[in-house]
Parts: sequence; structure tokens; C-alpha cells
Amino acid sequence: MDISAQERKKGTKIIKPIVIGNTAKLLDEPITDASGKSRTHEWVIYVKPYLNEDISKYIKKVQFKLHESYENNVKVVESAPFQVRETCWAESEVMVKIFFVDSAEKPVTLYHYVRIREDGATFVGTDGLIAAEHYDELVFKEPSPIMERALLDAVKKNDHFNSKFRTNFEETKRIQMDQIIKAREMIQREIEDLKRSIIDGQELLRLKSEELQSILNSRLEESMIGKQEEVK
Repeated sequence: MDISAQERKKGTKIIKPIVIGNTAKLLDEPITDASGKSRTHEWVIYVKPYLNEDISKYIKKVQFKLHESYENNVKVVESAPFQVRETCWAESEVMVKIFFVDSAEKPVTLYHYVRIREDGATFVGTDGLIAAEHYDELVFKEPSPIMERALLDAVKKNDHFNSKFRTNFEETKRIQMDQIIKAREMIQREIEDLKRSIIDGQELLRLKSEELQSILNSRLEESMIGKQEEVK
């Protein structure tokens, strides 16, 4: 058994917020690649800390697996900034695999859809630059002593940190919370409507049952009267 795994702290959980995203901009002149396709945009995909931290303290490397149309489509970045710059002619999905300084910690795989157009972007600049960024969290449950030290060391401010994300995450969070609240209210209304429908249905069923019972009782009485007349 791994020594670091044996020493994992029970009940410990450390969360590291990150941002995964890309920027993109139209090239001044298209570039023709080896396949003959005309690449129209330049983009940069990245993994960054949401807070002013040095994520290289706990991230060993990041593997970016680009679309298979790229030659040598697996890019491995072993130092910060964890990013890859490329050109393209269309949007595509990138698999991002994060490896940690403690090999006992399993790598985390994320996916990001590289946006190059305004549709789907979280930021559109006046200079033609667009960005598609989203907030995520790396959750470390019961990390080894090695990993815990690395995670705590990362809290020290990084002099090269740039906190100016293009996306306003606080505004995005507010919009998402509003959407969640509205969705909950709609679901609650639907539940209330369903309850009323069930109650109305039960009442209708009761009335129909009483009506049916009344008909059966009437027919039973008629049958009894008929038999009594036959006896006479």
C-alpha cells in the first residue's frame, strides 16, 4: 500500500477554485494548414486559479488533448501558465487532464468547448476578442501529507497572477442564482397545481363512486322488489 495513502487525514477536505476557458480572435490573414484548410482564428486555452494562488505548487502538469485534426494533438504543459495557443477554422472540444504533484492523487479530467464566435461566449470585447470561461472546483478529500502541504503552500500570493478574467463571474453567479430561484418557484407552482389536480381527481373519484354505488343500490332495491312480487 502507498505510504501517502496510509497517512491520509480523515475528514479533511480542501477545495481549490479554478477557471478553465479560452480566448479567441480573428486572424488578420487566414493561415492554410497542411490539410489545405484555411485557419481563420487564433485561440488560447488555459487553466488558471480563481484566487491569487500559485497552482504550480500542487499541479504537476496539464495535458490538453485537441481535436484529432491537429497534428500532434496532445499537448503537455509542465509549468505555469498552463495554457496552449493554437489556430483553427472551427470550434471543437478539448479534453483537459490535470496531474498533481502527488502521484497518489488521481488526475482530474475536464472538458472545454473552444469558442471562437460570439454565440456561446461569456465575454465579447470591442476589439473582436471573445472569451468562453467557466468556474470549477478541484475537491481534495483526505489528501496525503504531501498533497496537503502543496495545497496550503499554494495560498501564498503569486506575483505573476492576473485576476482580471474577462468573464464577470459574480454577475454570472447572480444570474445563475436568479435562474435557480425562478426554476424552483416554477417547480413549486407545478407541484401545487399537481396537488390540486390530485385532490380534484380524488373528489371526482369519490363523487363517481357514490354515484355508482347509488345506481347499484337502486338496482338492488328494484331487484328485491321484483322478487317479492314474484313470491306474491
